[in-house]
Amino acid sequence: MIDEAPKVVEQRPARTRYEAAHFVEAYDRLRYHGLGGRYNNWRLRRLLGKAVKALPAGAVVLDVPCGTGRIDNWLLRASLRVIAADTSAAMLAVARRNVRPTPFSAGFLNADAGRLPLRSRSVEAVFSVRLLHLIDRPTRLAVLSEMARVTRQWVVVEYRTIEKRVKTAKRVVIQRLTGRPRPRKKMALADVAHELSLCGLVAERYYFPSRWFSGSVVVMARRRHTTG
Repeated sequence: MIDEAPKVVEQRPARTRYEAAHFVEAYDRLRYHGLGGRYNNWRLRRLLGKAVKALPAGAVVLDVPCGTGRIDNWLLRASLRVIAADTSAAMLAVARRNVRPTPFSAGFLNADAGRLPLRSRSVEAVFSVRLLHLIDRPTRLAVLSEMARVTRQWVVVEYRTIEKRVKTAKRVVIQRLTGRPRPRKKMALADVAHELSLCGLVAERYYFPSRWFSGSVVVMARRRHTTG
């Protein structure tokens, strides 16, 4: 859906794109006002709603990157105190416009997900959607480790690189017919769990929009508590 934004911007690296004001405005219109955007937002909130049930009212949570505030109004309506953080000043400017003030009003923070200016264990949960598939593995591990550092309890992240069961079944059929295994390029849930464990997180729950046809999963991971 983002590819409807101006091509001159789309060809730039992701970080540069998200700093361009005209790209951000186009992105926001598609995310909030397009039919597909509204459906995707509804589907995402339905999955995140299962994670939110584990959080007490009034808990402080971090949404990073918050983008243009895609989930922040919904988190605020769930009586959570939201810190909306993003490295893009252009994204934050639109988020300030989109997020409606409530008694649990959001605070906005210009920050990189890999270097969060927050104390260790300072929030109850970290939410992160539409990020991990945009960064390479070393950066992803650094970001997840930082999320594990600032949370007391939960990290809720979206992975969009999971192999679909339909493709898994197709690979098995091809292997049996030809005798040659088809290379697997996408991640399996075991890969996700291992990656999270490297960052001090234990994957506890997986929520799928569609287990057979979607490559997306929302993972609710608990911070691994250490002694000493």
